[in-house]
Amino acid sequence: MDVKSVNSFFVKLANGEYGLAKTFWLFNILPGVVISVFGEFIITPIFLFVYIIYLIPLLTGLWISASKYQGLKVWSVLTKIHVVMAALSIFSVFGIMAM
Repeated sequence: MDVKSVNSFFVKLANGEYGLAKTFWLFNILPGVVISVFGEFIITPIFLFVYIIYLIPLLTGLWISASKYQGLKVWSVLTKIHVVMAALSIFSVFGIMAM
């Protein structure tokens, strides 16, 4: 994978171009499950930094794709609640680290 395709992926992700279901389940939940299962072996300060950088376009894309979603309104609302909770969780981690 070259740099251009990686940049293209993150731009499309941040713009919500993958759709709500794909963005939520494939790019959000699946990595979270993998991290939960293998976290003991893979979590390092560098990994956490990279993951938080990944979360910025992910959460932005989730919000935008939820706004574009044409299906049941409940999925859009629940996704936006999830995004807010995830952002607050990230900020709480930084608050704990600053103490």
